[in-house]
Amino acid sequence: MACTEISEFGFTCNLCGGNSVFPQESLVNPEHPSCTGCGSNVRFRWLIDRVTREVRPDKSVRGIGLTDPEPVAAILAERFTYLNTFFDIEPRMNIRSDESPLGELDFLIASEVFEHVAPPVADAFHNAARILRPGGVFLITVPWVHEGDGKEVIPPLHDWKIAREDSWVIVDGDSRYPRMSFDGGPGPCLGHTREHFPEWPLPEGKLETYRNLVYHGGPGFALEMRLFTRCGLEENLRAAGFSSVEFDTCENRGIGVVYPYPWGHPIVARK
Repeated sequence: MACTEISEFGFTCNLCGGNSVFPQESLVNPEHPSCTGCGSNVRFRWLIDRVTREVRPDKSVRGIGLTDPEPVAAILAERFTYLNTFFDIEPRMNIRSDESPLGELDFLIASEVFEHVAPPVADAFHNAARILRPGGVFLITVPWVHEGDGKEVIPPLHDWKIAREDSWVIVDGDSRYPRMSFDGGPGPCLGHTREHFPEWPLPEGKLETYRNLVYHGGPGFALEMRLFTRCGLEENLRAAGFSSVEFDTCENRGIGVVYPYPWGHPIVARK
């Protein structure tokens, strides 16, 4: 599917205050840097805009980011009591299980994180809701499509490792994983076809190898574990205890936030 046709337009970046013309490259790939001043993209500017619309800038407001981009984290740290956390370096936070180091939170940000969380991802959604105060806000961006079965691309893993053969693979030495399937279509997420996984248990002691792994940019070893569907995201969020789920489709050309595709829009969930 082609992206929506949008003519070039000027905008003022809400990170650096600079003026830029929104480039055509960012209509094809919204992750492409579109501010000539600081290099921010659509996602960075949406995060700053939406956080500051959801909660007033004040040091009494507490929030955590899960590997937030550095320019976003720097602004949030100025405006709130905010901590940017990481999975593999300090300050560490495993969203599947860890307590909040700041106590009950007013907001939590997971931008391009939940597609990398080890299965089952439901644990991460439940913990996100648990560490937010009643009325707290969860801002999440992930790759998602409209259709599909919404299941894991990679099933729950037990005794597993990432190995280098002719390419990077996952080798799982445990047969305990549920029935897995996916529609196999290429989807919009970087154009990679998702693997089909077997629906039968492995014999005791047999190794299963998963190939054609997809890695995303950013710090660490960002292995893509799944491609979400819209309905699967909403089901996970509501099952975790979020009372409202909003897929944000409102563009703001004044700050360079446009959505050229009908999928992958950012999400605001309220506890």
